[in-house]
Amino acid sequence: MPNRHLDCSVLRPDERMDDLQLRGLYVIQKPGSFLFGTDSVLLAHFAQVKAGSLVLDLGTGSGVLALLVWGRYQPGHICGIEIQPAMADLARRNVQLNGLQASISIVEGDYAIHSDIPDAGKYDAVLANPPYIKAGAGVRNADATNALARHELAGTLEDVVQAAALALKNGGRFYMVHQPVRLSEIFGLMTRYNIEPKCVQLVQ
Repeated sequence: MPNRHLDCSVLRPDERMDDLQLRGLYVIQKPGSFLFGTDSVLLAHFAQVKAGSLVLDLGTGSGVLALLVWGRYQPGHICGIEIQPAMADLARRNVQLNGLQASISIVEGDYAIHSDIPDAGKYDAVLANPPYIKAGAGVRNADATNALARHELAGTLEDVVQAAALALKNGGRFYMVHQPVRLSEIFGLMTRYNIEPKCVQLVQ
């Protein structure tokens, strides 16, 4: 258990710590801003990550998925890439809060720019909880952070799949949570980028 002594110095006055109920892990969240939901928890349970493996989290946000995956599987290392500076900072502070700097690293970058993906072609597993809604569809949230998390404003579904294909080593696995309404599109993109769909778990 690495987190018997949480580094609460990283917590800011307008933030709170929530117990993840997993190996003593906590996550910093800001009320009124984007909060993690059940999708990250479901994805962490769906993924079959081997201990000691190298993992990439595309669009890590607050880093909660990386924390959950570390807590469940103890991979060798997790790299989270995040385009929003404020969220990348929050993810780094969540890693520091739990004392996991040696196990989880956060990169501020854009996975749609392939040169921003560190160690491309070396990952055993790639995870993604991407925005579900196409740009121009639905009602966009007035909060910029929430809008980027829910709408494809900074990258498309194809960008996610292509980045995963680039990042994975031969025989690696890609795990993603998404809406069933786009399932045929997801399968088509995976086939285009040589990722063979093997398992689907539907959740209601």
